[in-house]
Amino acid sequence: MAGIRDAARQVLYSYHDHFFHMINKDEDRYYPRRHRGELVARIASTAREENDRMIPTMELLAMTNTKLNASLVEIKQLRQQQEEERRRITELEAQIA
Repeated sequence: MAGIRDAARQVLYSYHDHFFHMINKDEDRYYPRRHRGELVARIASTAREENDRMIPTMELLAMTNTKLNASLVEIKQLRQQQEEERRRITELEAQIA
């Protein structure tokens, strides 16, 4: 389920990037977007934003998204390491037998 949610999130970010030229004036511009094949997400600048709540909200979103991506990369690395260890155990068990 977590993998499906992450895939959906990545597709949404890619979708927003693809259509950013059309939404760059709307409030939707603040949704994260990312170029295809990249992990890094971009969030539109709040430099000209008049809503005082939007600036800290976007900063929090950027920080949360960065932490989430770092956690997902770490989990992927741990899963790869776990799979390698399982293969090694299987090989050692075969040698013992």
